Amino acid sequence: MTSRWQAEKREVARAARKAAELGLVAGTSGNVSVRLPADGERGLLAITALGARCGALSDADIVVVDHDAEPVEGDLAPSSETMLHVAIYRSRPDVGAVVHTHAVYSSVAS
Repeated sequence: MTSRWQAEKREVARAARKAAELGLVAGTSGNVSVRLPADGERGLLAITALGARCGALSDADIVVVDHDAEPVEGDLAPSSETMLHVAIYRSRPDVGAVVHTHAVYSSVAS
C-alpha cells in the first residue's frame, strides 16, 4: 500500500541518513520530522521512529502522527522527541521541518 505521504516520508528518511553520513548523529541519537498538511483541524507530522538507526532508515521507519503524538500511519512508535518537534511547529508556523541532532558542532541557516 502506498502512503498518502510517501514523498514526505522518503525525504525524512533521506535527511536522517544524510545526518548520519555527515556524523551529526550516531546510532539512534537524533531525529527528523517534516510538517504535513493539516487534516481538518489536526496538525500532522512525519517523524523518525523511536529507536531507529538514522544511518539505515527507510520510508517504513517514518511514522505519521498528529500534534498529540497519536498515530495516523505506521506501525512503529514515533520518536521520544515528538513533542519537541510539535512544540516547534505550534510556535513557529513558518517552520516546515526539524532536524534534531546531537552533534558536537553544528550551524543553522534560515
